[in-house]
Amino acid sequence: MKMNVFRKYKFVWIGLFIIVFIGVFLVGRLAMSNKKTIFGDTNLAIGVMEYSDVNSYSCKYSYLNGSKTKRIYVKDNEEISIKYSSVVKEVDLKLLLISPSGKEIKNLLEDKSGNFKYKAKEGGTYLIKAVGFKTKGQFNLEWHTN
Repeated sequence: MKMNVFRKYKFVWIGLFIIVFIGVFLVGRLAMSNKKTIFGDTNLAIGVMEYSDVNSYSCKYSYLNGSKTKRIYVKDNEEISIKYSSVVKEVDLKLLLISPSGKEIKNLLEDKSGNFKYKAKEGGTYLIKAVGFKTKGQFNLEWHTN
């Protein structure tokens, strides 16, 4: 009697199995892929709490293997002032300031917190890029341009 239910609806069961299999596959691919967020590229981030506005960005994460990027537009000879802090519980995190030409200007996390000032030699979009390799922790950024 019980087997008749499976035989009678075998195409429904096969269809359901295929749908579940495809769903699991797609979720797995999304988790492992290079997905884009409004903050930039992320390889894999788990347990992330982010806050961002025009002049600040905060991120707390349970696991980060990849990068988070924030873009700042700066005019020629304008000064960028960045206040930063971080708490890294596992492995390593870098907070990089990158010029519009792609040149790394400074790794802000030579110290766990501080202020950094930089006079822009070229106008354009500067990047603040948080790069982590299997890391756990948090960071806070606040910047102003003059």
